[in-house]
Amino acid sequence: MNIRKIALTAGLLLSVLTTSAQGQSSAYQPGVTQDGVSYFLPKTMVTVTVTAQKQTFKPGEFSRYAERYLRLSDVKDKAEEVWSIKDIKIQTVGVPDKDNLYTLTFPAKGNRPYFELTNDGVLRGVNVRAKEPTAKSEPAPAPKQAKKVNPQEYMTEEILMASSTAKMAELTAKEIYNIRESRNNITRGQADFVPTDGESLKFMLESLTAQETALLTLFSGTNETEEVTFTINVTPDEALNPR
Repeated sequence: MNIRKIALTAGLLLSVLTTSAQGQSSAYQPGVTQDGVSYFLPKTMVTVTVTAQKQTFKPGEFSRYAERYLRLSDVKDKAEEVWSIKDIKIQTVGVPDKDNLYTLTFPAKGNRPYFELTNDGVLRGVNVRAKEPTAKSEPAPAPKQAKKVNPQEYMTEEILMASSTAKMAELTAKEIYNIRESRNNITRGQADFVPTDGESLKFMLESLTAQETALLTLFSGTNETEEVTFTINVTPDEALNPR
């Protein structure tokens, strides 16, 4: 074997050994072994949970005609978004301080102390078993959102075929008045047909009210309310003095 082949073979072996050594390296992990214990000291992290409410207003398609056809005053014609804070909660928790890692070597003879660490390597107790944290109560289920109703589902063919927005608004207003008149006639017993049983009567009145409410949103607009939760974690490096 000539010198060139020997050098090439030695280079390949060196490359394999280097790659193998790099593959076996791993980050140092705290924990308890037979020889000792390695642990992080805790540092305080402040968790701020803010519950906010977002209210969104969307103007109706016929908002500019609300006063003319339905005598609705102070109807907004521009979209709005309003935020308000409903609740703020502040908690402090201990997190690993990666700059304070310590290793304690057990004596070769004699009793060894009992160390207990958290899952993330923070010292939790020495010669005593720390109490398990109490289970957190489950958050209350979010309220069910009301089903959104599409007002166009209650528009008649005449309304949909109107040649202008103004005409559509006029015909929609007439439909609202017709719905109100029908409901009044039913409640007064003056309608041509009135259900004899209470459940059917209730269903008919609720259906008429739903139609009126949906069509009214085309003039008055819609309001949607949503709760949003923000969580902010702050780890102060020094004491915070409020001013």
